Amino acid sequence: MSTNLQNKIHNFLINAEERHINATAVVHQGLEENSWIPQSELRSIVDRVVGYISISNPSSPLRQLKLIKVLSQLI
Repeated sequence: MSTNLQNKIHNFLINAEERHINATAVVHQGLEENSWIPQSELRSIVDRVVGYISISNPSSPLRQLKLIKVLSQLI
């Protein structure tokens, strides 16, 4: 299950317009996939995805800042 969710969040964070990326949208992605997902598990998945995107796509600093903001909002 978490692999599907991880892929879904990854695709959203890569393909969505920057103005649509926020913590609410990411939580929505998680709840759409699994409405009973624990907050800690969702946070862990988002951490992994954001880390991967940051490493694999360093040419987009504005998107990276947006992703860091999403992480801070999930606390």
